[in-house]
Amino acid sequence: MFPQKSSFPIGPRRRRFVLPRLAGQRWRAGFTLMETMVGAAIVAIFFAGLYATLFRSMQYLKAANVASNGTRALTTMAEQIRNSTWTQITDSTQIQGVISTCVPGPALGYVTETIDVTPSPIGSPVVSNYTASTMEVQRGTNGTISITKPGDGSLPSQTMVRVDLTVQWKSAFNGALNQRMMSLLVSQNGIQGQH
Repeated sequence: MFPQKSSFPIGPRRRRFVLPRLAGQRWRAGFTLMETMVGAAIVAIFFAGLYATLFRSMQYLKAANVASNGTRALTTMAEQIRNSTWTQITDSTQIQGVISTCVPGPALGYVTETIDVTPSPIGSPVVSNYTASTMEVQRGTNGTISITKPGDGSLPSQTMVRVDLTVQWKSAFNGALNQRMMSLLVSQNGIQGQH
């Protein structure tokens, strides 16, 4: 039995694709050095653009994560205020204990937390000077808690106070100052029951 002939050329009859020959030149296969360098430059520009896009998106992702941590720190402070007694909220030395339990987390870096307690115009007797009766407690970027405004001592006699919570931090992305704020109204007798 004879072997069948193959439909594919075998041996020297196989032809390969080669670049056309110009007058007086030999056959050549492949690319010149200049063509290779142009191709490599195009690929390098593509990867540089891809790297820049990925780097920028990682910065935006980190900034969003830090903003989320700032919001989380603010809601933790609000929950601490909601769980505090009237005396803890209206006394400047006791509210330091509230702010010291609110740890913002390491992702925020240099953060400043502030609690402002002012008499609320709703349901409170008229206060002649809101600035004098305002109490402010702050935890600085180094972690120390200080009373920046001690108030005039009239807050415990009020029926309702407004508590303003602020968390500020510097953005690692562009160095801008970011902040989250929340205001709470706290009544001395809690929520008044409905009849």
